[in-house]
Amino acid sequence: FHPFMYQQQTNWDFVLETATIMGGLLILLSHEQLNAQASAAAFALPGDSKPPEARKERANQLQMVGRVFITAIFLYYAFSKVQGYAPRVKISVDNHYIGTPLIQGLLVVLLLCMSMLVIVGMKSRWCALLLALVMACSAFYMHPFWAYVFSKETYRIDGVPGMDGAEVEAYVMADHQRYFFFQRMSTVGALLLLVVHGPGNFSMDEQHGTTETMLKSIERKSYS
Repeated sequence: FHPFMYQQQTNWDFVLETATIMGGLLILLSHEQLNAQASAAAFALPGDSKPPEARKERANQLQMVGRVFITAIFLYYAFSKVQGYAPRVKISVDNHYIGTPLIQGLLVVLLLCMSMLVIVGMKSRWCALLLALVMACSAFYMHPFWAYVFSKETYRIDGVPGMDGAEVEAYVMADHQRYFFFQRMSTVGALLLLVVHGPGNFSMDEQHGTTETMLKSIERKSYS
């Protein structure tokens, strides 16, 4: 309900960044469920029934849904660049400048590839780390709220439903940019949750168990 609270339900950047944050929270919830199940199994008495395997499978499914949600904003960025790409290329070629469309095309391919790798869970930690770095850099570049704090000028707000084209004072612009800065940094946090906790068993990376579990197994074999 976050976008509806701020009347930004038509702002797809806002809506899908919220979905990405939700994806990170789902990954965290899944990890806590798996930890709780492991703790219950470790301290179970001999006569106790084992925790159901279905609960573990449900937690891994939740982690998979979280991976899909976490890529929402990047898929949107990629497809938004695809829209109208051909006319932009034609204009650039007519002006004898093809640098920008080439960079945009490369960006679209990279975003789509990394998003797909995160969804299927292949090299997802590295992809999530790279996407987190990109989002952090874009937050500092696109929403520098500190630049408006001591300004005495008025500024125009663009691209925000309900406020598009409005002229506001510097402190209002600073609050506006601060909000979007920390929302984008929340997206960075969601991606870092994937880096820390991994993609789960419903993935190509950890379909035979988590990275930590496999490392412990290899360590036990080396000592035996």
